[in-house]
Formats: sequence, C-alpha cells, structure tokens
Amino acid sequence: MGDPPPAAVAVPDKLDEFAHMANEADPMRALMLLFWRYRHQDPAFTVEITAADLTAFEQCINYLEIKPEIRIFRPQGAPAHPGAPATETRSAIPPRPAGKPKDYVVIQMVDQEGNAIVPVENNEADLDKGKQAQAARRIKETAGALASQMIADLQAHTVSSSTIMEAAQALQVLARA
Repeated sequence: MGDPPPAAVAVPDKLDEFAHMANEADPMRALMLLFWRYRHQDPAFTVEITAADLTAFEQCINYLEIKPEIRIFRPQGAPAHPGAPATETRSAIPPRPAGKPKDYVVIQMVDQEGNAIVPVENNEADLDKGKQAQAARRIKETAGALASQMIADLQAHTVSSSTIMEAAQALQVLARA
C-alpha cells in the first residue's frame, strides 16, 4: 500500500484569522459579530440584562454544577485517511486527503468539559418564555406548508375550518413571541 496523500498545508484565511483574534486578542469582536449576525431579529443591537437574568443564570449553572466557557473555533474538515487494504470481507479503502475546514466559525457556550449546555428554567415565567419560543420555532418550520394548504383550499373553493383555525393559532403564538 502506498503512502497516504500529503496533508494540505493550511493557509490561514479570514475565518481562521477571526477565530484566532477572537480567542487571543479581541473577544469583544466576537460579541460584536453576534449582534451583527442577529441584526434582522434585533436591529437595535441591544440586549437588556436584568438582575433577575443574572440570578437565573447563576442558579442554572449552580444547579447544573458547571462552569460555562465560550468557545470560538473553526471546525476542521475530515482528517486524512491512509486507506486500508482489502480483506476477505470488504474491498480496499482508498486513501483520502484531509478535508477543507468548514466555511464558518462557531461561537458557543459550553461547560468546562466542552459539552453543550441544556438550560434548566427555575421559574414559571422563564419556562413559559421557553415554551413560547419553542412554539414559534415550530410554527416557522411549518408556516410554508400551512400557507400552501390555505392557498390550495382557497383556489379549490374548499376552505377548511381546521386549516383556518391552525393559521389563527399560529398567528396568536407569533403575536405572543
């Protein structure tokens, strides 16, 4: 079997430079980019943090017994594979060069071991906000199909009260979100 293909020499690009800079020199730049990324949802670039938010955050991390960290990194592509010869039960696996890094940078809050954090709501108001946000996400996922169904029903002159009720409920959820 031949040697594995040479590993691609990584040439830092704009995303690599951003990930390095955000970790080493200017973490505030990552925060600014988060605001920019969500500019359409919040064009004022403003998040209000209250004493209740601080308390709820502390209670959550204490309950989960974690130390949250912010990780900023660019996911790498699949590692190079040297290949493998054929065996009695399978064909040979050809060598594969390393894949290209992903075309994005990830900014995430994780626990001290790098695991995703699943927040725990400690009061009814926060639990209700979470449920409303979840309902709004579900509606966003199904809105296209609901609109298509309503249009088809109207064109066929077969308006369904259940479709209209579903649309009305979706609008109520969105109004509360």
